Amino acid sequence: MNLALNLRPTSLEDFVGQKHIIGKNKPLYNAIHNKQCPHCFFYGPPGVGKTTLVKLIAKELGSVFIEYNATNLKLEVLRQTLKQYQNSLITTVLFIDEVHRLTKILQDALLPIMEEKQAIIFGASTENPFYALTGAIRSRSLLFELKKLSVSDMRIVLDRALDSLHILTLQDSTQDFAQDSTQNPESKTTAPESNPKAHNTKPLDQTCKTITKDAKDYLISSSAGDIRAMLNLLEVAANTKHIIKQDIQNLRPFSLNDGSSEDDTHYNLASAMIKSIRGSDIDASMYYLARLIAGGENPEFIARRLVILASEDIGNANPNALNLATSTMLAVSKIGYPESRIILAQCVIYLASSPKSNTAYKAIDTALEMIKNGEILPICPNILPHSKTYKYPHNFGGFVKQQYLTKDLKFVEKTTIGFEKTLNEWLEKIKNINTKDE
Repeated sequence: MNLALNLRPTSLEDFVGQKHIIGKNKPLYNAIHNKQCPHCFFYGPPGVGKTTLVKLIAKELGSVFIEYNATNLKLEVLRQTLKQYQNSLITTVLFIDEVHRLTKILQDALLPIMEEKQAIIFGASTENPFYALTGAIRSRSLLFELKKLSVSDMRIVLDRALDSLHILTLQDSTQDFAQDSTQNPESKTTAPESNPKAHNTKPLDQTCKTITKDAKDYLISSSAGDIRAMLNLLEVAANTKHIIKQDIQNLRPFSLNDGSSEDDTHYNLASAMIKSIRGSDIDASMYYLARLIAGGENPEFIARRLVILASEDIGNANPNALNLATSTMLAVSKIGYPESRIILAQCVIYLASSPKSNTAYKAIDTALEMIKNGEILPICPNILPHSKTYKYPHNFGGFVKQQYLTKDLKFVEKTTIGFEKTLNEWLEKIKNINTKDE
């Protein structure tokens, strides 16, 4: 049995999530129902329904559905397929998975098809394919981001799955439901989920399969918005008569979370760890790191946050912080748990102990804000390519006075924190050289 396949929705109305794209009366929803669907490319994380959505659209359009993967699609195969259907009275939907890997030759071959509407082209990718697609393809299509499913959306899908498997939800998770009901007769009297809208709430008997509420919660939270991952895990767990949280944790000890889950606890702990490091509280930093690890947080997500902090909150006050954080990110991606906990701890201690500066963060944002406000300066003639007046600093002992901006601008604040003090001492020395030359 393939639970994920069996539970695929049969209509757009049954499709869970992505209401910002195909919610009722949304432009794409109306275009599909009016049989005027444009060429579309969908991207987003695994398990959010990209392929399912395209199949539902094809069904709604009454189209022939042809599916390829960009990694092994050949030009001749594409041409033969389209030739086969070119005189058909039925619209053809051509779906290309992993579209970000589509070669330029194949993209060029798609252009006349798109232009003449010989077929409706759909693509899917786990990566944003914007830069992988040529400008000509982009101008003839629409690009949509599919987002991770919310906890409430995941719960809808899970309840459908439990109904299909005839598994009841129990509110009480304190008893060991994994034991046979003859050894634990009280398990038969435990009440199902009290929510009147909950799935399948008939009275329990010895033949009923059950799942505890906290097991359901862990199934959802550890799947990080990935429907396929959640259903595949449930399918294995369903081989147990009474599913408890420990069963699920044994199958998936750590969350698939990569940092974009809508679970507030995950966000709050990550935020608390970062703020503790920024505040140079080593023990608080270690505590929140431990909470994240114990909660099954993806070590790569934690490491990415540490890399960002190393630059944003430490910067040139201790330039080695970024080196260590980057090494940490690489190391945990290769090693994983349980050893990654030590690598993360080393990095957290180092970052929390380092002098702090947000000079780089403020400087680049100030400069970007100026550019967004339309203040675009011409480049000084002496530093344009092939300029005859450019002075090469290395010919003057490493520094020479010359103009680099047509207007005096100040973005970088000078501080005396950590290594930034050394850098600013050098800048002051240059300033004095300028003064002497003048």
